[in-house]
Amino acid sequence: MKAEDAQAVLEGLRPRLSECFAFVGMQDSRAYMRVEDREDPDRWAAVYTPGQGYFSVQTETTLTWDYVDDDASDEEVHAALSRLVSLAVSYVLGQGEEMRSRRLGFPSLRLHDDEGTVTLKLPMQEGLSFVLRRFRRS
Repeated sequence: MKAEDAQAVLEGLRPRLSECFAFVGMQDSRAYMRVEDREDPDRWAAVYTPGQGYFSVQTETTLTWDYVDDDASDEEVHAALSRLVSLAVSYVLGQGEEMRSRRLGFPSLRLHDDEGTVTLKLPMQEGLSFVLRRFRRS
């Protein structure tokens, strides 16, 4: 599946809820959907994919969960995007459980859906920056 096809899939998955607003587009050869809280547009989550192989959901706080399936069929791509859109909406609606790691205090977010539990974490670069900021304060 190409990014343009994924964009069409995301358009079809656009949530129609009064609590949130979603828009779909293309950026850096990737299809994306951004879901925002209508009352607080600074609270958002976005789903990204180049169309096949790599799927990601990210919050405004840079917490991220990535899903990789290089051999995904079109049906599997649709299912993966559907799940990520559901997770994005759950986050925007405040249905996640915020957590911190015990030793370094890394932030993470646990989201639940019909398929199980997903934990969004800081990307490696953000995690290293987080640790360096903590040590500088000490």
